[in-house]
Amino acid sequence: MAVTAGPYTNTVVLLGTAGLDFTTDTFNVLLADSSYAIDPETDTFLDDLTGEISDAGYTAGGETLTGVSWTFDSGDAQGVFAADEVEWASIDTDVRYAVVYKDTGSSATSPLVLWIDLGVDENPGGALFRLVWADGVLVLAIGG
Repeated sequence: MAVTAGPYTNTVVLLGTAGLDFTTDTFNVLLADSSYAIDPETDTFLDDLTGEISDAGYTAGGETLTGVSWTFDSGDAQGVFAADEVEWASIDTDVRYAVVYKDTGSSATSPLVLWIDLGVDENPGGALFRLVWADGVLVLAIGG
C-alpha cells in the first residue's frame, strides 16, 4: 500500500492565524500503531491522539525535529515545511502512523500538524526506523 499524508484541519487555521512559527516553535514527530483512528477534522491537540507506541527504543512524545524551516517556492507556488530526517535506533513493535505536532509542553495545547499513514504496519524487529521527508514534511500548493 502507498504512504499517504495530510494536514489536520486545525493546521490550516494555525497557518492563517500565525499559530505556527517555523523559526521558534518546537516540532516533534511521534509514532502510533494501527489503533489510532485518524480524524483530521476533529483531532486537534496531542491529547486527542491515541495509540502512541510503547517500546524500549522509543521515548513517549517522539523525537524533536531539527533543521526546521518554512520556505516558499515561487516557481512551483508551494509552501514547504522542511526538517531533517528522524530516526530511532531500535524499534521492535508495529508502527502504522507518524504524527507531527507543535510541542507546547502540554498535550492539551500542543496542536497536531500532520499525519502520515505508512499504509501497512511496519515492524523493524529491533532495528533502525527512519523517517525521510521526500519533498518536505508538509508541502502546501497554491492554486490548482
